Amino acid sequence: MPLQSFLPPESEAAAIARMEAAALQALRPPPKLSLSEWADEYFVLSAESSSEPGSWTTIPFQRGWMDAISNTHVRKVTIMKSARVGYTKTFTAAIGYHVHQDPCSVLVLQPTDEDAKGFSTEELQPMFRDVEPLRGKLTAMKADGRRDRQTMLKLQTPGGMVTVAGAKSPKNFRRITVRKVFRDEIDAYEATKREGDPIALSAKRTQTAHAPQEVNGSTPTLKGFSLIEREYEASDQRIYEVPCPHCGTFQRLIWGGVKWPKGEPDKAYYECQANGCVIEEREKTGMIAKGRWVAQKPFDGHAGFHIGALYSPFPGARWSVLAREFIAAKAGGPATLQPFINTVLGETWDAGGEGFEPDSLMARREDYPETAVPGRAVLITAGVDIQDDRFELEVVGWAPNHETWSIDYVRHYGDPSTPGFWEALDAQLSRRFTHPSGLTFGVEAACVDSGGHYADEVYAFCRPRFRRRVFATKGASTWDAPIWPKKRASRAKKGALLFVVGVNAAKMKTYIRMQAEEGEAGFCHFPTRYGQDYFDMLTAERLVKEHRKGFEIREFRKEPGRRNEAWDCRIYATCARESLSLDLHKRANDLEATSDQATRPVTRRQRSRRSSYLRD
Repeated sequence: MPLQSFLPPESEAAAIARMEAAALQALRPPPKLSLSEWADEYFVLSAESSSEPGSWTTIPFQRGWMDAISNTHVRKVTIMKSARVGYTKTFTAAIGYHVHQDPCSVLVLQPTDEDAKGFSTEELQPMFRDVEPLRGKLTAMKADGRRDRQTMLKLQTPGGMVTVAGAKSPKNFRRITVRKVFRDEIDAYEATKREGDPIALSAKRTQTAHAPQEVNGSTPTLKGFSLIEREYEASDQRIYEVPCPHCGTFQRLIWGGVKWPKGEPDKAYYECQANGCVIEEREKTGMIAKGRWVAQKPFDGHAGFHIGALYSPFPGARWSVLAREFIAAKAGGPATLQPFINTVLGETWDAGGEGFEPDSLMARREDYPETAVPGRAVLITAGVDIQDDRFELEVVGWAPNHETWSIDYVRHYGDPSTPGFWEALDAQLSRRFTHPSGLTFGVEAACVDSGGHYADEVYAFCRPRFRRRVFATKGASTWDAPIWPKKRASRAKKGALLFVVGVNAAKMKTYIRMQAEEGEAGFCHFPTRYGQDYFDMLTAERLVKEHRKGFEIREFRKEPGRRNEAWDCRIYATCARESLSLDLHKRANDLEATSDQATRPVTRRQRSRRSSYLRD
């Protein structure tokens, strides 16, 4: 029956026109939006990864890099940023945008495989569930093409594929071709021995694509070694300028502009760098809304953005909050100030050169005996280096603020294949040291390096002493390995438990602490009885850069002809400290209370209540 039979005569033409228009509209693709417009229209914050789930609103400064990502004339986007600026969400939204608005194959590169899995399950999967135009557009695939709903590392979408991979495993993306590469936290990337630079390797995946684009984002780390700094310096270097709400002068927000009355960080404000106007926290939102990105260099296809938490409108980034964090970070010395510079200001940390000179550390020497615990130290650890004809051992005292004292350094010659050698080492690790309170301390944790020619002997020595926290250890080769592992190595060696420790992380932490000035947290003390030989060994390694298969890497390298046993011993003593989950502030308070009664008779009942590290 013809359609006209169902329509009133007076509406026949109009109804047909409406139906034709509706059919044509259904066939049209959705209007092309920029990334920020799309996010404001469709993107939502999922409960799994947001403290306040719900609809998304783009922060004004985010709009710059978001719209650069959706601009086909921009071949590379670099964001050097702090924490608390909402970067991860914009990174996630960009992937959803391309699935819906600009279908193509995408590679998402995270530092490790674990990071890749976490990003997929905590960010991507919830997005495909909660963002309306993305629902039903996802099929997870294994490498062999089968469906894989568990790891979700290969996501089949209409018009493309989203591959999520770890930068340490180039085989995960070696044979794919994509138009977009999104790299997250690139300062945590490392070159592999076989493959080389993961940034260059992933860039090759876009070589045959039309209008390819690379996106780099990261919090920076060390000046001169930071990959995101390198990428930003190669860009047009955009900074975000905001107008003073009082005089109207546009300016970049810098930490030097944050002021507060002495002792009152809760009253922090920003001082206009042009005319000294006082800008209150409540004025920040309006000021940020009127801001603009200003390039410092000509644009040649690479858009770079630098942003810090001073601009953030989030409650956790109020100037008063940041002021309190700065006070705490400064009190902790370089070891705690560096994270503030990196993660709050989004700037690189200048480590102050490539190494230390022996004379500068020798100048710190103080007069204290090898049998005593310095007054502020409340913990003792040891690091042991096993050589073919000797062991070398350092005993280190620790204060609650990471201040250290080298209590004793021992070099004992002998044959590691004989029992007497290990008996001598056990005697050193069993020593007691007198505290000013009158109590005595022992070594509470020790790391023995098993990486030499006598690994089996090290395992045999450590196995019966595990309850004394004498650990067989081996250094991890990667930079991101934690100083103390979450679990021991998968296999026990000769009945001993082997712990693979993050020596590079421990070296970096020690390297920074040795820059602390006297009175600062992390300051390192040395006794007057130590000679030139010790300080030559302690400064034998330098932090250097080199290119490995086209990738600029950092590493600590021993200078030719120099010995570094004292440095290794200090690193293993630091690893031993990290093995102990102790509140040293509480311990210091306990010791202070104990010191008040040190000269009084102590009953057996009182003695039994004391912690195991305190003995009369």
